[in-house]
Amino acid sequence: EGDEDASTVSLLGLQLCFDLMDSGDQAFVSAVAQEMPKTQEGSDIVSKRLEQAQRILVGGFSAELALSFLHKQSHADRLILENLKRSLEERSSGSSRNSVLHGAAVVTHAYLYAGTTNDSFLRDYLDWMKKASNWAKFSATASLGVVHAAHIGEAMHLLQPYLPKTPEGADASAVSPTGGYAEGGSLYALGLIHGSNVGSSAVKRQETTEYLRNHLRISHANEVISHGASLGVGLTAMGTADLAIVQELKQVLDTDSAVAGGAA
Repeated sequence: EGDEDASTVSLLGLQLCFDLMDSGDQAFVSAVAQEMPKTQEGSDIVSKRLEQAQRILVGGFSAELALSFLHKQSHADRLILENLKRSLEERSSGSSRNSVLHGAAVVTHAYLYAGTTNDSFLRDYLDWMKKASNWAKFSATASLGVVHAAHIGEAMHLLQPYLPKTPEGADASAVSPTGGYAEGGSLYALGLIHGSNVGSSAVKRQETTEYLRNHLRISHANEVISHGASLGVGLTAMGTADLAIVQELKQVLDTDSAVAGGAA
């Protein structure tokens, strides 16, 4: 009877960890995880439960479950996108109208496959996706973050072709003031991948936050990249109550750039 009661209490504790994580208060969850003992000498069972609790709170277990469920249960009909793409190609006339319709189709794809990691349609029609220009290119690249939401382990690999290069010595003067739509969109996509699920890995989220903060500091010359970095940092650091990040975003706001300041 004692073992049964202990098991019930342990399961209740794990459920409380899920409930705490679902609250979305990263600062509080991190504080609880830090105060919680990692092991208990003389009891392998309790140590295992404590390890499981840590994995739920800051190890990304909930995000892994959500990602697995959405991937396995995705019943999106690719034929819808095939017909939409063909219809737009037949009806589009004029570059401006074509650009708007193309952007709408890319967003449709993002919603249809949100969180499933299934981007086979875009990969099969990569040349069609590359027709996007300017802010449409920003949105198209960012849409990868919607499709791969919570796919934290492969985030950097997936977005590597689009991520901005870090100048040698973090020299801000080496950042081009023009272009940067795909680069800015990829930074936003990083934020969407890591910030879309409150149960994502705290370590991975912290690493990505630092990566985005680095680009935030050196990209003031390019307001598009600053825009993407600001959005990305806001998502990865959401709920952390980190005043240092707040100050960095405030510096972007003080640059008087409508594009970068709006995101900050």
